[in-house]
Amino acid sequence: MAVSGKDRLNSLNILRVLAIITVVVFHCYGMMYADVHFPESKEMYKKLYWFPNQCVIINIAMPMLVFVSGYLFQYLLSIGKYATWTNMLLKKSKRLLIPYFVFGLLFMSVTGDWHPLSLFAGDYWHLWFLPMLFWLFVIGYFVNRYLFCFKYTVLLILVISFLSSFCVPFVTLFMGLQYTVFWFIFFFIGQLICVKKNLFDKIGSKYKLHYALIIIYLGITIIQPIEYGETHRTWYSVLSQICIIVALFYVVSNIFVSKTKFKTYRGKLIKNSYSFGIYIFHNWIAMSLISSTAKRLFNLHVYAADHPILFPLLFTIITIVLSVVLTKILYKLKVGKYLFG
Repeated sequence: MAVSGKDRLNSLNILRVLAIITVVVFHCYGMMYADVHFPESKEMYKKLYWFPNQCVIINIAMPMLVFVSGYLFQYLLSIGKYATWTNMLLKKSKRLLIPYFVFGLLFMSVTGDWHPLSLFAGDYWHLWFLPMLFWLFVIGYFVNRYLFCFKYTVLLILVISFLSSFCVPFVTLFMGLQYTVFWFIFFFIGQLICVKKNLFDKIGSKYKLHYALIIIYLGITIIQPIEYGETHRTWYSVLSQICIIVALFYVVSNIFVSKTKFKTYRGKLIKNSYSFGIYIFHNWIAMSLISSTAKRLFNLHVYAADHPILFPLLFTIITIVLSVVLTKILYKLKVGKYLFG
C-alpha cells in the first residue's frame, strides 16, 4: 500500500518530537552522573544510566533530527518553497542563526558565563546544532540544485559524506561549519529518501529491509557500543546509526502511521515551533532546576541519592513541561513569533 504524503509528513513530525524529547532525556539524565551536580550520587547514576544514555538513545536521536531536517528540506524544495538561493539563506538565517545568537547571549547573561565572541565558533552549549544545521541547508540546497541531476554523483556524495562522518574535521572552527563533516551524511540520506521515496517504499516492502537494518544496528551496538560524540565515531557506529534511523522512518511511516488510527491525532502533537522551543530552553531550565541554590533550598541531593529512578524521571518531565510553557508564553509575544517562526 502506497504511503500518502500526509502520512509521511505526519511520521516525520512524530519522529522529530520523539527525538527532541530524547535529547532532553539525554541531557537531564546525563546531569545526574556529571561531576558538578550530584557528586555524592554520580557513581550510582553512572552505573544505572551511562550506557543507555551515552551509547544508545542519543546516538539515535541526534542523527534522526538531522535526517528529518534533510527530508523535510528536500520536500519543501520539491514544492517550490525556496525559489531562490537568497530566499533560502534569508529564511534559514532568521530561523536558525538569529535564535542562536539571541538565546546564546541570553543564556550567557543569566548564567554569568559571558564570552560572546565564542558564539562565532558555533559550539555554544546545545545551541551548536542551530548554526550547524544552517550550513547543512546551504550544502543541501547546492546538492539539490546542481548534483542530483547527475547519475553517479549521488553515490559519490554518499561515499564522501560517509567517510568524512568519522574522520578528523578538515574545516575551520567557524559558526558550526566544522560539524557539517560529521552530520551531513544523515541530512543527505533524508534528502535522498525523499527524492526516491517510491523506490524506498517498494524495496522496503518487498524485502522487509527494516528487519535487516534493525539487526545490523543491534549487532553493532551490542558487540561494539560507541559513546556519543564526534571524537568517538567509527565507520561501524555511523553505519549502525544510518541503519536504525532509516528503519525507524520506514516502520513509523509505512507501518505505524499508515496502518493505525494514530494519524487522526496528528493535530494534537507538539507543534514544530514548540519542539523547537523545547530544544532551545531545556538545557538552561534543567541546569536552573538543579542549581546550587535549588539544591540548597530543597535538599535535592538527598532526593537524588534516595530515589535514583523517580528523581531523574520527574526532573526530566518538569524540564519538558516548563520548556513547553515558556515556549507558549514567548510564542504569544511578537518577539517569540519572530524567533520561533
